[in-house]
Amino acid sequence: MKRPRIYFNGGLTRTLSITSTVTQHPDSTSPVVINPYKLNLSEYTEVPVTENVFEFRNVTANPLHPVLIAAPDSLLEVLLPEIVPAHATAQGRILLTFAGIDTSFQKSITVAFDDEELTRFTIPVTRVIRYTPASSQP
Repeated sequence: MKRPRIYFNGGLTRTLSITSTVTQHPDSTSPVVINPYKLNLSEYTEVPVTENVFEFRNVTANPLHPVLIAAPDSLLEVLLPEIVPAHATAQGRILLTFAGIDTSFQKSITVAFDDEELTRFTIPVTRVIRYTPASSQP
């Protein structure tokens, strides 16, 4: 359990505590396990990469409803399942938008679930473009 503290400027004497959990083994998270836990849309060859599929595995006895909290909307479209049944899996997808096709970036998406703790997961999304088509070279 990590507990960073934020100190305010301007002479305020109070502090704001934020509690978070840093998971070192992503296959042991609860209430869901996300696979892959990092999404990669990198392009190293002439084969275009415009989408990635990921999976939510519900490890609880209750169905869960994922909700997208944050995403770089100008670069990605995020498609989430309506429900992740108890002790089952469901797939989500990320798609590059037109603006994201020619862009390298390191961003993330945040998904919340309706469990008792209202758990949130932040999933890193990376895109590196290293392939340059021969037709665009001078």
